[in-house]
Amino acid sequence: MFEFLFENPFLLIILIGILSSMFKKRKEPNRTSPRQPEAPKKKWQEVIQEIQEEWEEKTTAKPIQEAKPVQSAEAVEIQEEDERRIAELKRLQQAYEEQQKRERESETVISTPSIASAAAKVISDDRSPVYHKELSFGKRELINGIIMSEVLGPPRAKRSLRQSRR
Repeated sequence: MFEFLFENPFLLIILIGILSSMFKKRKEPNRTSPRQPEAPKKKWQEVIQEIQEEWEEKTTAKPIQEAKPVQSAEAVEIQEEDERRIAELKRLQQAYEEQQKRERESETVISTPSIASAAAKVISDDRSPVYHKELSFGKRELINGIIMSEVLGPPRAKRSLRQSRR
């Protein structure tokens, strides 16, 4: 058994650590961390009652008077100008939305015939024997495909240069 411990230095280190921590705990039993004084705990009913009292004080205290301050003539003019601008912006936005709606409708009308013609082509293509050829790749064809991708792709030197700059 001792041979096993001496052959495995990790187990030896762990065993030494466990033993040293046990001896440290035996030497210092008197040393404890100072506890913080606990705050007095309130019952939930007391807390809820305090919150209700605060709420009642806020709601009953000082009724809010809603009086509009007298505005100067300049402030009234500025407010009217702002209202006119807002009305103009709303009108322009509605006109823009209507135009967008008309453009979308015209696109759907234009695209409908092209969809029908594309569907007719697909139907006619399915009937021809040329498109019924099944795909089958052999080992040799796959190797040739990989070689051609290397030949037709960017040079290897440029690819590594781009990657090193990132």
